[in-house]
Amino acid sequence: MFKKHLFLCLALSISTFADDYSETKAYDMIADEKCYEAADLISSEQRRFAGAFLSGPEKISKGSSIVADINSVCKYVSHVKYYLKWVNECNKHCALSSAADAHAGESDYKNLQLVKKGSPKLKKYLQSLKKSAAEAELILPWKTAGFKDADEIKLFMKNKIPVDTALSWQAGTREDKYFKKRFTAQEMVDWRKTGYDAQTAFTFQSNGVSPSMLQKRKKRYDFFSSDKYGGNATIADWVKCDIDDETLFKWADISQSCEDVKKWLKQNIDFEEAKKWSIFDKKVDNTILIMNSGIEFDILTKWAGKGFTMYEIKVYNAAKISPEEALEWKEKNIDADKAVAWKKEGFCIKDREVARWSTWDVQPKEAKVFIKNRIDATEYVMFTRYLGIDSPQKISASLDIVRQKCKIAKNKYVADNTGLIDEIGDENPYETKGKCYGGSLYFSKLKSRNEAYFVNSNDQPVLVKWNKSIPVKGAVFGFFYSKGATIHKNALGVETILPNLDAVFLMELNTEEE
Repeated sequence: MFKKHLFLCLALSISTFADDYSETKAYDMIADEKCYEAADLISSEQRRFAGAFLSGPEKISKGSSIVADINSVCKYVSHVKYYLKWVNECNKHCALSSAADAHAGESDYKNLQLVKKGSPKLKKYLQSLKKSAAEAELILPWKTAGFKDADEIKLFMKNKIPVDTALSWQAGTREDKYFKKRFTAQEMVDWRKTGYDAQTAFTFQSNGVSPSMLQKRKKRYDFFSSDKYGGNATIADWVKCDIDDETLFKWADISQSCEDVKKWLKQNIDFEEAKKWSIFDKKVDNTILIMNSGIEFDILTKWAGKGFTMYEIKVYNAAKISPEEALEWKEKNIDADKAVAWKKEGFCIKDREVARWSTWDVQPKEAKVFIKNRIDATEYVMFTRYLGIDSPQKISASLDIVRQKCKIAKNKYVADNTGLIDEIGDENPYETKGKCYGGSLYFSKLKSRNEAYFVNSNDQPVLVKWNKSIPVKGAVFGFFYSKGATIHKNALGVETILPNLDAVFLMELNTEEE
């Protein structure tokens, strides 16, 4: 009886051992990334089945099937983990073509038997791996484009931003020394949500305006987006302005910036009054100065739009010079102070002397003295600056001698009625007789105490006679009366016909000053 009971217990134990492989445990071990241990567990149990006299071939076959499934899924896991590692370490030098060799494809996953019959833990693990592989495949183009920040890449992908778009925005962190980053991933996401293009977003951001600020102040953005208020950089200034919309919109009509509006408000001036005065100048500072000038609005309106500064208006208005006359002075490039000075000396813009003297740094009061002595501005320069003679009486006396010799009327300027000595060589020497010339000559050769050969600035020779000793140091300035032609014979006997000149007035010239 005892032997029969022992036999039944042994048979029951062997039967239970033969029916239950540790599949769930082995599958859970795979989920814990213990592939070798899982396969070894089933293999060891399979060996024990093989040693049991009651186990059948189907039990051995089942063990082999389980081990095959374990090896298959472990191979898949190994491929996916390698692929994930490869993607994680990939940079812009990775080749996209090698991606196919780096991971198991979709078909490999579908053919895994344990996806369908594995333990809950293993199924969850495999699904997680598949998801990671799919995400890695999406990340790969970002990596090969040089993006290296994983969090930025995830943010781009989460917001469905393509790689090319991120590149065009110059957003994110890239492994490229030539890449000039304009936006972080978050900044790009935020700007795209507002609907602005990359250039507009960059202009605003560079000028201190954020997407959230634009969203809060969209009414202000819409108001200042018209061509009247300029481009995005100007709009950014208006958007940032810490003044309420109603006030800002009103004062912007006569202001060019937020700062201008603040200047107006600081003056505590009624808007309509400020608007009335703003016709004189677009710049607020200038308009405020005009308002405080002390000149009545009605008078100033006559000067509006004519291009005069407030200072010029004050000067002309004090001298009772009309805007029309002031424009005449302005057109002759004579400033307000000089124009008033000429008027004070009894001249007007139409006077010939004013035009002649206005180019020289001579005060009208001083010029008037020379004008009274019949000295022209050109003659003034000749004598005062080139010869060092600044006495109007001495200059006038010298010019009178020239007038008498050259038969120039007393009311005529010598400078207007003499030819240029620099051009005398362009004439037939015989045709110069009776004409007068003025200008500078350069010493060449002495002929006698009172005669010498000179050349003009064009190296054209002339013979000059003077009733005093001829200067031989270099350059001379003078007025010359031509007696016609003379013949000069050099050492080789070659004859040259030259103009024969009498010096009416002659002085050594300081060539350094000239």
